[in-house]
Amino acid sequence: MKEILSPSEIAEFTVEVGVNKANMKWWKQFILGIMAGLFISLAGNAASVAGYGVSGVGTGKMVSGALFGTGLIMVLLAGAELFTGNCLVSMAVLQRKVKAVSMLRNWILVYMGNLAGGVLYTFLMGQTTQMSMDGGAMGAYAINSAYSKCTMNFIPAFVMGIFCNLLVCIAVWVSYSSKNVVGKIAAMYFPIWIFVTSGYEHCVANMYYIPMGIFAKLNDTAVDAAYTIYGLDADKLSQVNWSNFFITNLIPVTLGNIVGGVILVGAVYWLVYLKKDKKVEDDIKTN
Repeated sequence: MKEILSPSEIAEFTVEVGVNKANMKWWKQFILGIMAGLFISLAGNAASVAGYGVSGVGTGKMVSGALFGTGLIMVLLAGAELFTGNCLVSMAVLQRKVKAVSMLRNWILVYMGNLAGGVLYTFLMGQTTQMSMDGGAMGAYAINSAYSKCTMNFIPAFVMGIFCNLLVCIAVWVSYSSKNVVGKIAAMYFPIWIFVTSGYEHCVANMYYIPMGIFAKLNDTAVDAAYTIYGLDADKLSQVNWSNFFITNLIPVTLGNIVGGVILVGAVYWLVYLKKDKKVEDDIKTN
């Protein structure tokens, strides 16, 4: 039995997966979207706990990235629907196996599910003592992370979103190459580690990081620590809000994620491995 799929076989399998995703009942898409938002949030929280006290930005991101990849592992192996990975449904559309409207319905349902899962998790974590941990340093880290994301300009957020989902979709793509669990985990783990270490922007991850910062603002200990550690005064804290979450961050990051997944991965590999050469088809029909 063949254990590894070739790139052309991965392309065909990705189309099959896309058809199944698009044809899934709407409520299943939404519920599995919630589960993916929860899995990514769980991984994001663990990554934050591990990385908040590490000196050196690069080292801290590397430590966080070592844990964050577990989110995608849970999504793919447990069965959940992640918006960024579902950008590869576009290959089924290009192959004319799925209608564009069905893909867009899948994206919307899954995106809303991801958002619900992320916000629900952060709300519940806001009810715990975690944001007061280490004299509020954990909460201050959450607030500072949210502040940096809520104050990004459109172009940087868009570009960082492109490269993020290039790596996320490549992680999904290479996981399809293996037929065993160990192979899938090994394949998908390192591209995710690269994206987190590089500081790229992932819309679903930000559904954890920014709401967590917003809810951490309700913790006085975390707010005091945010000022002491990061110099976040009242004016800066005011920018960590729902409006900046949706408009300043999610819009450009989501658009960048779509470009990275649909064009740089989906369209490229469809063009290389699945697009039929019309001249070759005509020759076959003639012969």
